[in-house]
Amino acid sequence: MQILVRGMHRDVVDHARPALLALLGAVGFVLLIACANVANLLLVRASERGREIAVRAALGSGRGRILRQMLTESVVLATGGAVLGAMLAWYGVRVITALSPGNLPRIESVSIDARVLAFTGGLTLLAAVAFGLAPALRALAGNLADSLKDRGADTGGVRGNKVRTGLAVIEVALSLVLLIGAGLMLRSFARIQEVEPGFDPENVVTFTVPLQFMKYVTSESRASFLNELGERVREVPGVESVGGVAPLPLAGGELYSVGSYGRAGDPDDVYRANKADYKAVLPGYFEAMRIELRLQRLPPPHVRGAHHGRPRQPGGADPGRVVAMDPDVPVSGVATLGSYVSNAMAPTRFMLPLIGVFAGLALVLASLGLYGVISYSARQRTREIGVRVAFGADQGDVVRLVLGQGMVLAVSGVALGLAAAFALARVIDTLLVGVSPTDPVTYVGVPALLLTIAAVATWIPARRASAVQPVEALRAE
Repeated sequence: MQILVRGMHRDVVDHARPALLALLGAVGFVLLIACANVANLLLVRASERGREIAVRAALGSGRGRILRQMLTESVVLATGGAVLGAMLAWYGVRVITALSPGNLPRIESVSIDARVLAFTGGLTLLAAVAFGLAPALRALAGNLADSLKDRGADTGGVRGNKVRTGLAVIEVALSLVLLIGAGLMLRSFARIQEVEPGFDPENVVTFTVPLQFMKYVTSESRASFLNELGERVREVPGVESVGGVAPLPLAGGELYSVGSYGRAGDPDDVYRANKADYKAVLPGYFEAMRIELRLQRLPPPHVRGAHHGRPRQPGGADPGRVVAMDPDVPVSGVATLGSYVSNAMAPTRFMLPLIGVFAGLALVLASLGLYGVISYSARQRTREIGVRVAFGADQGDVVRLVLGQGMVLAVSGVALGLAAAFALARVIDTLLVGVSPTDPVTYVGVPALLLTIAAVATWIPARRASAVQPVEALRAE
């Protein structure tokens, strides 16, 4: 006999741990994408303020003072976002707890407390410094004298700023990983819905009768009680027969219903390594659940006169019949088997929309980030585009130029994201049913969707750039 001892907390939440870790990972990805977007905006803002920074430096401001000023602005911006986010989170938690299934462990204790606020504050400060430092250092790294002469503008477009383009590629990659994870879970849930459970839950009522071990010590006493209870339930109008099983289907029960097996003469370690899940059933259980009989025979009955089958009315689980037999035996978990099966699927149905929301948010943020990079690049290349048009380039040429640069970024991000998704595929393998973590449909469909949206996000600034008039572009310069 093997005895497994572990903490009660782990026993309560262990089955929900993989899904919650997946949610945490999704939140982390969205945070990184948002920070990359903000960093890109700060880079653009710092580039636009090149002349202002040069003037400050010429008037005696040291680089350290300018750096502190820009970091302060980044922290103020991040603090405002954190406050707004905390307010939205407070309402979001209320919505989530209201919509969450009852069998999700400790969901009722989820709240915005001091620890959560402290964690949010620390993470906000870290993100503000980390993603505000790069734009500040870049603004101070240029030639301030050139900025005073108004020659400090970045006219190199996408290629002229590796930091901005690199952040855009990372955004696309992170969003692709998150979208692939959501796609795999969606495909898995669809497969679960298609799988036949092997039994018919229609018009089946379940209830639990835990017998006190000290009162019903022998197997004969327990069998006698169940036999009499079956007779009483069978007398309820509409009840065809009565059956029993422990544990119920989809209830797991691996901790107390796993047995070892082996051949005679096998070493003990081989015997212990062979495990098989089993369920204890009363005769008639298969007919009651309408389980297809493959061996063409049923186990012989061990309790004479027991009746089994499918109650037609929920009244078949009348607790009063148990109380009349023994007032010390409680009756719990009275529900239709259909609702029981639905509850077993509830955590998956609850997690899937949340993952989908985070994936959709990541897609929107990545698209906005890509749009921002390409739009700013096209604006910085106004003179170049004007010259190209003056030498005969038409609108189609300009659109292809800008669109091509944007799609290079998108394709690079997709390639990086696919590599990361393959590397992280095994992490969510435990959450998938009937779907490979490298499912080809997901790994083809999601990149195609992302590239399509990226093309739209890039086409908008490309179309705007194609409307540039050469004379106006050269005059502006």
